[in-house]
Formats: sequence, C-alpha cells, structure tokens
Amino acid sequence: ALAMIIYTSGSTGKPKGVMLTHANIRIGATAVSEYLKLGEDDRLLSVLPYSFDAGLNQLTTMFWTGGSVVHQPVTMPAEVVRMARDHAVTGIAGVPPLWNMVVRYLDEVPTPLPALVRVTNTGGKIPPNILDLMPGVFPGVDIYLMYGLTEAFRSTYLPPERFAAKKGSMGQQIPYAQVFAIRPDGGVAGPGEEGELVHAGPLVSLGYWERPELTAEKIRHCPALDAVTGGKPVVWSGDLVRLDADGDMWFVSRMDDMIKTMGFRLSPTEVEDLLSQSGMVTDAVAFGIDDEARGQAVVAAVTLIDGADEAALMAHCRKTMAHYMQPARIHSWPGPMPRTASGKLDRPAVIRVARG
Repeated sequence: ALAMIIYTSGSTGKPKGVMLTHANIRIGATAVSEYLKLGEDDRLLSVLPYSFDAGLNQLTTMFWTGGSVVHQPVTMPAEVVRMARDHAVTGIAGVPPLWNMVVRYLDEVPTPLPALVRVTNTGGKIPPNILDLMPGVFPGVDIYLMYGLTEAFRSTYLPPERFAAKKGSMGQQIPYAQVFAIRPDGGVAGPGEEGELVHAGPLVSLGYWERPELTAEKIRHCPALDAVTGGKPVVWSGDLVRLDADGDMWFVSRMDDMIKTMGFRLSPTEVEDLLSQSGMVTDAVAFGIDDEARGQAVVAAVTLIDGADEAALMAHCRKTMAHYMQPARIHSWPGPMPRTASGKLDRPAVIRVARG
C-alpha cells in the first residue's frame, strides 16, 4: 500500500513524486542498518534534507535501530565539523558537494573527531582529489561509497575495507537488492563490459505519482532477468556502469550525457575527474556541443580556485588529457555552482548557462 510520496532531486529534470510502500521504507531502513552496522548507540549528523530519500533514511534507520539523529540544517563546513565534534557523532552522510567543502576544510584545519565511526557518500561521484584526502582527514573512520536512485532507494555500496583498492567504485548490491547491468543487446553485462544499471527486488517503488506513462517507461520488464525476477518489472536507471573483474560497478555516465566526439564515446565524468585532479577547480561540469568537424566538442564549466586561471587549466588539459578529451572551451563559473534542493550539483542549470 502507498505510504509516502517523496520527490526526486531534479538533477536530471523536473522533480518527480515517487510512490513508496511501507515495505520499501522498512526494508530500506533494514538494509542500510545492516551494511553500515548501525545500532542503538549510533548518533547520526543529519545534514541532508528530510524531503529526499537519503536524508529521510537517516531518520528511518535510527527509528529501526533505536539510535539518535543530531539535526544540522546548516552545511557550512566549519559548522558541520563543530556539531560532529560537540555531539560525539558516530556517522555523517553527505553528497559530493558537501564532502568537497568538509574535506578541504579538515585538510586545512585538522580537527579530531574521536567518536566518528563512519562517513557515507551518495548522490554522485566524489572527485578523485577529494577521495585521496579522505583517509587522512578521517583517520580510522570507515568510508562508504554508495549509489542509489529514489525509484529504488539504494542500490549498491563499496565496503570500507575495499576503499583503498577500489577508490571511486560503486561496489555491489546492498542487502535485499538485485542489481545488474544490461548491455545494449539486452544481455546481462559481465566483467569488463558496460551496461545500463537496473534494480530489481523489494526496494522497487510503485512508480511516479500521477505519471503512468513515465512509470511504464522507467519501471518495466527485463527479459534477461526473468529467471531472477519472475517477470516482475525492474527500475531502469539511465546510468551507464562498467563491471570490473570482481563484479564491482563503476559509474561511467548518464546515458544521455555521453559525448560523441571525433569517433569516440566520452564520459563527462572522465573529463571532470581530470579537471578536479588539476587542483585548480572546486566544481566541474563537462558536456558536449554540436561541432561540424568533431561531431561534438567538449565544453568544461569550472569554478576556479583563487589564483588559478583558464590558461593554466587549459595547459593542464593539454598535458594530461588525450586529444579528443581536451575541452574546446572553458567557461569560468563565478563562485560555487548551483545545487538542487537535495544538495547535488545542478548540472542542467550549469549546462544551460555555459552552453551560451
């Protein structure tokens, strides 16, 4: 039965109301409590808004385990760190823009957080340069990298003991979830292959409130998984992932964000990662624009750190990127890039402006 309508973040368009059942909410809380090893002694710092699934889950997991939540609606990094220290917080959940700020702050102002046991990320990929800093600013703390979508709550996680070896991976399915990658030919992707992430099982929602056509498009049958699902519909994420030899998933790109340039299929994430590794930017969004010679040309919108300039960043790109990956144009964003209500980077808004 319908228990709740919760809205998507709007990171890929207008927010949509997702219909959740009582079972979706209960099993989601159980699954996260299990793999994060949460208990009645835990105190989670609630920075993410409760109007979105990741923030709401902090409440439901603590209801389930008997732990407590420290309400912290202010995302200023110094305030987040102060609250975590003063309230002996054992867990902090965040999205990439929050970790970007908090990790940079802790790198400059080291602050002991002796009660902290775990930090978790969802809602996008953390830039590689920030991932590299995390073990140093959170010594002895378990770092969980996760992936989820509102239509099926949470899909995968990377256990903290594999963080060093698989830094940046989404890992594998969480308890009670069935997660696969489906190739363009309809088959199930294996090691070394790419495919669209699909999610089956009891976490799959009822679909979109008063949007039956969109529900039928997003939550539908997958013939290749009939033996596993019994013919029940699965959520098609629209996200392209790659499987490695161990079965761990790696995010490639939103399928409709892939850049087709000079005969190559290029993931914007690859370009953004290399831009972040330059140490010259805090935010980066790469996308393609029509180009007669290349098919599409790469454009990079970036927020430069103080003292950096476009010429130096372009020189870094020429030095570190393959020729087809190098931006044809860099758009300097004046200050922090816009966020959605859930704290994610608002890529469509950035692209609309930077496209000119």
